Amino acid sequence: MMFSLSQEIVHQIMFALEDQNTTYVLELHSGRLEDITSFQDDEIPAGYVELPQWEPANGFRMMERFVAVVRNSALQRQLRSVLFSGKGVFKNFKNLLKSHPQGEKQWLSFREEEMT
Repeated sequence: MMFSLSQEIVHQIMFALEDQNTTYVLELHSGRLEDITSFQDDEIPAGYVELPQWEPANGFRMMERFVAVVRNSALQRQLRSVLFSGKGVFKNFKNLLKSHPQGEKQWLSFREEEMT
């Protein structure tokens, strides 16, 4: 029997995908996530699947897609500027959105929909 994909499991998977330091596998019966290093020789046993790789480039492209749909032109300009500023893009993107609560809310909703 396969697990039910609850909102909690979706959020755990999203967190695991964005964790650049650990590779996770999903146990198909329970929906539990485990660090692949908990298995000998990193060999994935039957009943588990490895989560897809999520690279910084994936996150950057998702941010680009979000900026393209932002309706507040001033915020859109600022976000676009952050995307092409070079170093610290992810942190600066997040910090800018913190100063625009409505934009941050839209981003979180957009991000969840995209990653789901």
